Amino acid sequence: MDTGIALAGLLVGVIVGLAGMGGGALMTPILVFLFRIDPLTVTSGDVVLRRRHSWSSGSRPSRARPAEMEVSE
Repeated sequence: MDTGIALAGLLVGVIVGLAGMGGGALMTPILVFLFRIDPLTVTSGDVVLRRRHSWSSGSRPSRARPAEMEVSE
């Protein structure tokens, strides 16, 4: 089963790289319907990762110097 999930992740990664769409939109139904993993487990893992990535992405601009821009009239 671990090999199947890894191959599904590889397939989703290739499709996401080509199409530019979110991987969760493809991987979540694959895990729930194909591998019969509990939907609560799948979605809670996704929420935890999104929370971590949102926090790290949001903290990065606060450490950078703001750009000096002038408004033209």
